[in-house]
Amino acid sequence: MFSAFLKASFLLEENHYDALAEFIQWTKEHLRDPVAHGHNLDVSWNDLKKLRDGLLVDFAGQGAGLIRVLVAAQR
Repeated sequence: MFSAFLKASFLLEENHYDALAEFIQWTKEHLRDPVAHGHNLDVSWNDLKKLRDGLLVDFAGQGAGLIRVLVAAQR
């Protein structure tokens, strides 16, 4: 269902849909709602760095962050 939603707006390689779903799940568990997922409220530097790198530096080995990948893949 998630990939169908994305495919309506973005033309991504198939493996990117899975990578994006994993990235979103990770952010939800570690950054958005840590208490509900058994983590404490403190967000570690490594988690913030992973978020920054995924969004701005390198997503799924593309050499570009997720934001840039999605902008380039807009239909």
